[in-house]
Amino acid sequence: MIWSTAAKVAISALDEKYNLKGKVAIILMGLILFPVLVVMCFFGGDSDAAEEPYQKAFKELGCGDEYTYQLDDIRLLEAYILEAKETDEEPKYEEIKERMENDYLHISSSSNVCLLYSDEELVDMLIKKYHVSKSYKQEIMDALKQIRNGRENFSYPIKGTILSRYSEEQPGIVMHRETQKEKIAASASGKVVSVSSSNDSYKYGDDISVKKGLTIKIEHQIRRSVDKESGEYDDTTMYSIYTNVKNIKVAAGDEVMQGDELGMMAEDTMYFQLMEKKKYVDPSKYIYDPGTELGDYANVLNPEVLRYSEYIQKYMKKIGMKDEFLNVVLCVMQIESGGKGTDPMQSSECPENTRYPNKPNGITDPFYSIQCGVRYLNKCMEEAGVKDKDDIKKLQLAAQGYNFGNGYISWAKLRGGYSYENALEFSRMQADSHGWNSYGDPMYGLKFYNVYTSTSSADAGNLKFIYPMKDHMMISAGYGPYDPFGTGSTMHWGVDFPAPTGTPYTACEAGIVTYAGYNEAGGLMIMIQHNATYTTLYDHSSKLKVKIGQHVKKGEVIGYVGTTGNVTGPHVHLELRKTVDGVTQRIDILPYLNRP
Repeated sequence: MIWSTAAKVAISALDEKYNLKGKVAIILMGLILFPVLVVMCFFGGDSDAAEEPYQKAFKELGCGDEYTYQLDDIRLLEAYILEAKETDEEPKYEEIKERMENDYLHISSSSNVCLLYSDEELVDMLIKKYHVSKSYKQEIMDALKQIRNGRENFSYPIKGTILSRYSEEQPGIVMHRETQKEKIAASASGKVVSVSSSNDSYKYGDDISVKKGLTIKIEHQIRRSVDKESGEYDDTTMYSIYTNVKNIKVAAGDEVMQGDELGMMAEDTMYFQLMEKKKYVDPSKYIYDPGTELGDYANVLNPEVLRYSEYIQKYMKKIGMKDEFLNVVLCVMQIESGGKGTDPMQSSECPENTRYPNKPNGITDPFYSIQCGVRYLNKCMEEAGVKDKDDIKKLQLAAQGYNFGNGYISWAKLRGGYSYENALEFSRMQADSHGWNSYGDPMYGLKFYNVYTSTSSADAGNLKFIYPMKDHMMISAGYGPYDPFGTGSTMHWGVDFPAPTGTPYTACEAGIVTYAGYNEAGGLMIMIQHNATYTTLYDHSSKLKVKIGQHVKKGEVIGYVGTTGNVTGPHVHLELRKTVDGVTQRIDILPYLNRP
């Protein structure tokens, strides 16, 4: 047939041009012919013919038409799965849909936004779950870049906290830097259109206004959906805009790649915008952060902080500080150091330090740093009048006092309590009186609020675990001796809940994800630390929805049922681990579970 001959010639040309292996060239050829086939579907042939399976699955998953450009990537991934299975048989519609939902795409539960996971995650998934040879990893990564023809999903320009989200009144996001020397990176590949100065302002918090200053604008050619009339891909132009830049590294006309440095942050905050067809659009519709819901970039407690939980809790008890304030201390440590270094509470300069030099990082014993920091924070909380863990405004006052010194607390109380405005006023006043350029961090109270409200965890001894799936509470194997493979009885350390592959399951309690990855026996596995004592473990997932360091709420979807690891069928293997005085035991979770 003419089609067959033309395809062979085109495939040969692709092989010669890109030096690709045959299967990749075939996929690339399919991508080239796909728009033509779309035209044929619309203008010729049987009008009742079946809809193209990839398009059909994408649509049934609720994904918007503007995201269909990602089907190119998915078809390439499917080609490697077919090769690993050593079959020429085309994948069935049901298989395609299942993999889209469980392996390839993050699908927003509240809108039609569907975005691919990162290339690295996708390729690692092919290797671990579908046994694609590791030797193909770089080849797949390169092929993905080629078929995209420069298209990439956008990424955030800095690591930091979002202080203000997109709205019609202010169509962009305000981000606060994580470090003093924060670099601004290109959100996607493109061409620098302009570098200019702007006297316009943006706002955040309690109407805090910041001038935009030096601003960079980048043009991006983005591949979108297939045009139904022409059968051609609809390529559109988008723009990304970055404010408050200094030490600029680019000039108008420069080509940049995603992640290239544009310059440094000139202020503590920056304003980031995206435009499509001359209209501002919500960046959260284009940026996927796999640890949280789309667009959520709140800081979370990391493992270096969590490792001190047990010691902090013991010391709090020693000085009479309530257990419910454990998370307050952890959040302060997160802001101060992320749990790193020999002075994790940065308490060298506080009055509680009587052993080491009163200078930055003077303390060289992390446990002494914790003792000083906990005592001083407790005094700040008492002076602020904090009643309980939900007394947010007074906790912010105490946290800002921890940074400035508790003299700020009595001063602020005379002015109505904590506010960013009076924290800024106090900072400037102290800087002037000492002849310094700056004093403390006036943003500290806001930082504490963002971290604390996104990492609130359950109290020790007051956990109320729920079943991971309310519609699948039948148990196929309980805690105790078990012989699933007929090879002799072994100890089964958890409880198994069978359910169809792809069924979402939830966190049994609130906590911090301390592990999310692959384990030979457990397959795709999640571990959640709920406090210094209890941790739950979830095995055999088909896909994970969380990452290490992420805070999760009780009842939040964290993964999907699967058959990874050593299994006899799809199910969630649930364990409970209890740590006391450094000794961890795996105990039966069933008595702890509460039915809905």
